[in-house]
Amino acid sequence: MRNYHIKLQMPSAGLSPNSRMHWASKASLVKSHRKTASFLTPKEAGERKITDYQLHFTFPDNRRRDLDNFTGRCKAYLDGISDATQQDDSGWGMKAPTREVKKGINQVTITLFYA
Repeated sequence: MRNYHIKLQMPSAGLSPNSRMHWASKASLVKSHRKTASFLTPKEAGERKITDYQLHFTFPDNRRRDLDNFTGRCKAYLDGISDATQQDDSGWGMKAPTREVKKGINQVTITLFYA
């Protein structure tokens, strides 16, 4: 089976582990990001056991960014994918995140790998 690539908009800064957002506002953001990822994950993505995932960040400019914080922002997306595939994401391994710069594009691509 091929790997699945799910393209999503860059997660909100409010989801960063460093965010000081009010808990209720953050809960609303988590819910919307989780629902978006669940909706955009194809049903076929859950037909085989997911073993690993990788985050690929595409930024619109060359500014310095801490990939650890961007990785943390993606938790709600991963939970949404877990919901859609009906698989527990606690057993998924994470491959090292990657980045690139493409003018005008601000997105994260989550690649799912299978056994």
